[in-house]
Amino acid sequence: MITRLAMGILQAYKLMKPLVLIDQIAVPLIRIIGTIILISVFAGSLTWISLSYVLMVVLGCGIALYIFFQYYRSRRSDYTPRRNYLDLLKFSWPLLGASLLNRTNTFTETLMLGGLSTSEQVGLFSVSFKLAITLTIISQAINTVVAPFIAEMFAKSDQANLSFQFKAVTRWGFILALPLGLITYLNSFDILTVLNPEYLSGTSVLRVLSLSQLVYVVVGPVALILTMTNYVRINLVDLLVTLVLSIILDLALIPRYGAFGAAIASTLSVLFINGLRLIQVYKLFGIHPYNLGYLKPIAASFFAYLAFLGTSYIIQFYAPIVRLFVTSSAFLAVYVTFFMVVRQDETDRDILRVILQDVTSRRWKR
Repeated sequence: MITRLAMGILQAYKLMKPLVLIDQIAVPLIRIIGTIILISVFAGSLTWISLSYVLMVVLGCGIALYIFFQYYRSRRSDYTPRRNYLDLLKFSWPLLGASLLNRTNTFTETLMLGGLSTSEQVGLFSVSFKLAITLTIISQAINTVVAPFIAEMFAKSDQANLSFQFKAVTRWGFILALPLGLITYLNSFDILTVLNPEYLSGTSVLRVLSLSQLVYVVVGPVALILTMTNYVRINLVDLLVTLVLSIILDLALIPRYGAFGAAIASTLSVLFINGLRLIQVYKLFGIHPYNLGYLKPIAASFFAYLAFLGTSYIIQFYAPIVRLFVTSSAFLAVYVTFFMVVRQDETDRDILRVILQDVTSRRWKR
């Protein structure tokens, strides 16, 4: 929580590089490396696994606070503090409730599976959910960058620019996430085989969950728009209604279908809340994220799927890890090639130019 608070302040100042480097790269790497070292030294003891996680979280928090205070000291004289505690509280309490409900909704199916089904079904769902939810990393990264700009455009009543940015970030999130989601869906059998053959019965679970996460990506930062434009209470109500819906669906589907029923319930809940938010954003601001530009990644994925089918047929008798690598590479190669060859609009050219300049800049050459 302290780490997120420090990073949130940096985000408000539009300092994206330290935010991404610390929150998205440094802290996760520290957790992974530190956990592996401590587990190796202490032979995988459950106590040491738990302790290693706590130690790495504290270390990551220390790094985040150090960066925050370094920046704060350099900019402290630029601002006059305003102590509007009542206004802050009015905004914060529904935001806190929304954060708690959002986290609760994430694990509703896992908790309900624990009470209504077997531990095996819990394991199948948990593994599939962890794999599928990695697709949202792209949306989370985009949301991290765009959040302060949404607040700024709302404060300036710049609805035209807000609509443009909404369309641009949503479409590019879809462009980046679509191939990963389809690869996860198409290669679900091989992915679970490589991880552990015991998970193969969760293939259908992984496929359903990967599609649900694509739904999350394709609606864009609708929840963020509601929050950053002072409609956080609407978001809180949405999450509360979705929690009730999730519990009802879990009670109806899990006893009969186990992990697959939980996946269906999770997908329906994602469809409901994101569809509801999309309608609310349109009603409040008259904006939506869709245009004909979505046809390009859809067409690219179609030709990439044909490449996937061809390579799958050729190497169908190879080891699962070989199939996974070759078919995924073929899919990505055709997808990226098609997308680059087809005529780009002005927004796409600008975004691609920024990406290429960043990749080929001098600091990466050194």
